[in-house]
Amino acid sequence: MVVFIVGLSASIVVMTLPARSDVLREETVRLERVIDTLADRAVLANRTYGLELTATGYRGVVFQNNDWAPFTEYDRDLPTAVTLQTEALNRNADQPARLIFPSAGVPSVAEIELVQGVDRLDVTTPYTDQRERL
Repeated sequence: MVVFIVGLSASIVVMTLPARSDVLREETVRLERVIDTLADRAVLANRTYGLELTATGYRGVVFQNNDWAPFTEYDRDLPTAVTLQTEALNRNADQPARLIFPSAGVPSVAEIELVQGVDRLDVTTPYTDQRERL
């Protein structure tokens, strides 16, 4: 009887706790939507956009007057304990890792992963499969 009550209590506590992977999943979907939106916007506006990636978030940029300017509509700091990982973050400490969305419609491609503790989710876009073709 005691084991039953302890087990029932534990299951109620577990059901009321938010799952860590829900936050990770929400952030992954949000980033995928930002990437898709910037790619579409670049083609429709005939402008080059970018997304600068850091371990703790990302920010939108637009290429104008031969330089990158902030485009803050898509800036996002990731929640605590969620980090962004990509091989581009390790390449050059002087330059931010940047996904580029040119007006020609062929964006740069990078493997992006969001991590929370031991949970990992890949960020996928319609362009993810281009890695194999490049």
